[in-house]
Amino acid sequence: MVGVCRSLSTDLVATPGVDSSTATRQPSYLVHLRHLGLPVRDYERSLRFYATYFGFDPATAQSYSDGTMIVRNADRFDLALHPATEAAAPAGFLHFGFAMADAESVRALGDRMERDGVPVVERDDEPDLVSFKCLDPDGWRVEVYWEPA
Repeated sequence: MVGVCRSLSTDLVATPGVDSSTATRQPSYLVHLRHLGLPVRDYERSLRFYATYFGFDPATAQSYSDGTMIVRNADRFDLALHPATEAAAPAGFLHFGFAMADAESVRALGDRMERDGVPVVERDDEPDLVSFKCLDPDGWRVEVYWEPA
């Protein structure tokens, strides 16, 4: 990628009845997270996992000279799987997540993954959050969740 530097403009966020001198500045553009890079020991195994459970399309897979393989899902989110001899995911809080349309879909996917032998390491079933966390083939912690709009 060729380096391009642009100044980031900001607009005042005005609130009726509030002094504009106390208004906050927010960027005048939207930013979307569109890819995630993961070190993996076996990209074919990881591709099968993410295709099977999270809708990444193997037909979109592109390989690069450094060994990275990038695959896309229907939301146009790219997952970059990069070869690594050790892809040890850190323990603890670090995770990434996939949102689902409703609570029952989250429960059903969690049950399916458990039946398939995928380690489900955490579950939460509350009125305003239904979620579970599982481990991918390299131990990366993946959250699946639903929250009301």
